[in-house]
Amino acid sequence: MAAYLIKFFFGVIILLLATQLFVKLAVKLSEVFRLSPLVIGMLVVSFGTTLPELSVSITSSSSGSVGLAAGTILGSTIVNFILVLPAAILLGKDIRIGTTKTQKNAMVLIIATILFVLLQQLPIPPFVSGLILLFGLLISNYLEYRWGALGRLQEDKTVIDLFKKRKITPDLIFGLFFSVICVTVGGLLVVRSMEDLAVISGYSTTVLGLTLTGIATSLPDIFTAVMSQKKDEDKLTIGHITGGSLYNLLFIGGVTNVLGADMNLGITETLFLFGTVFLFLLIIRFYKDKNIPKWVGLVLLLIFFLYIYTTSFLGKNF
Repeated sequence: MAAYLIKFFFGVIILLLATQLFVKLAVKLSEVFRLSPLVIGMLVVSFGTTLPELSVSITSSSSGSVGLAAGTILGSTIVNFILVLPAAILLGKDIRIGTTKTQKNAMVLIIATILFVLLQQLPIPPFVSGLILLFGLLISNYLEYRWGALGRLQEDKTVIDLFKKRKITPDLIFGLFFSVICVTVGGLLVVRSMEDLAVISGYSTTVLGLTLTGIATSLPDIFTAVMSQKKDEDKLTIGHITGGSLYNLLFIGGVTNVLGADMNLGITETLFLFGTVFLFLLIIRFYKDKNIPKWVGLVLLLIFFLYIYTTSFLGKNF
């Protein structure tokens, strides 16, 4: 027991330090390419913080534990909206919602969610479903970069004109790779320790993925969101949460399917997935060009506790 707790806290410390470095370098990267932090959050930061989920999903699906892989994908996505987002709202500075790219990205997320769930239900070979999801990721990333490039001349012009002139340097590249590796190592340490501690619980691997593993692999996202919001990087925070969810569903879901895993989604987790995604869309729409009030973060946290209770209570039936 003591060894597992030491592993857990050591992983948390690595995550805390690595995500601080990662956020600083991500901001610099947005200045190098003269793109909105929203775009960098969607394309770069979200990829780095989903590496623990990718590792867990590949390992579990390869070993035949498809339930853990599916639970991790859904659990991490759900947690993004009812734990990562409220953590940023409550622990960071006020989050102001964008008016253009943020709104478009929310619609892309809705389409990706429907596509992911639909492909898992249709009688299509998992390999084909995986290729479709990966192709969907390429399209969403292209659209994001395209919107970011156009934004330099339109809605983001005022902000980007204030950027410092930077060039890609070896220390920036090394720092990004180093921080990503540290985030991955820290995330995996936390995941492994939580899995070891949860073995005695008797819950199925699906429930484990939906709860403990989903939360553990989202710790890099929580740290990154809070750190970026403390620096008042609204666009980076929202971009990271949206992009991380897209990577979960399209990239990790696609890779898991390509490996041959046929994910059978239960009604409870599917309803929570759709519910939290649509709730996120409502927040994005309603608070367009406004700050998200703190009480919204508290409501989201209450939904998180409801989610944990529901999945844990029904866990023995999975």
